[in-house]
Amino acid sequence: MHESVFGPFVGPNLCGRRGVHSIKPMEEPQEVLAEEIAKTLRGLISVPVLQPDSQLASSSFLARCRRIDSRLHKIIFVDGFLGFCHANSWKVFSDAIEDGVSLWLGFTCSHARWVEHAWCMLGDRIIETTYPRVIYYGAELDEGERQIFAERHSKQLEKATQKRFPVVTFVDGRRNDVKYDPVEYEHSIGRERVPMTREIKPGLGR
Repeated sequence: MHESVFGPFVGPNLCGRRGVHSIKPMEEPQEVLAEEIAKTLRGLISVPVLQPDSQLASSSFLARCRRIDSRLHKIIFVDGFLGFCHANSWKVFSDAIEDGVSLWLGFTCSHARWVEHAWCMLGDRIIETTYPRVIYYGAELDEGERQIFAERHSKQLEKATQKRFPVVTFVDGRRNDVKYDPVEYEHSIGRERVPMTREIKPGLGR
């Protein structure tokens, strides 16, 4: 049997020369190819293991989660400590610089790797405290969930400050993590900057 040089992703109609009447409608090869690609991606993507005490381990919470594609939603970037998305996001939410900021928890995907992540939303805009993600999948926390979230994460910024963890911010118009400088960043966590001038904006998304 003739095998295509393109491997298993190519349908049988492409493996050998056939008459035009033997070619199936385009929809079927496309569906086969899409399914093969999906299978391959499922094997490549890393899925995080949920800890028993994670707020994400609740089936009722997961049932509320939805996908947010960052390509369809504007992202508002703010300064934040690297690796402290939960604490960063709590500060954005609790500071309430703008009315209508909501706190979200879930997973994000970037470079084929899913990780637990926290972020905020302002209307349909994502407020990101670290680096942009391709896909956000999560739900807004309700009052009870926010209380648990605050108990776990609200004090973590003190640890990040004391140990001088790197800060994700704008450098020459691009997101980058830099050494913590208390003069520069003590009051900038959770605040939006002008990307090129690095000036702190008076609000969020304005």
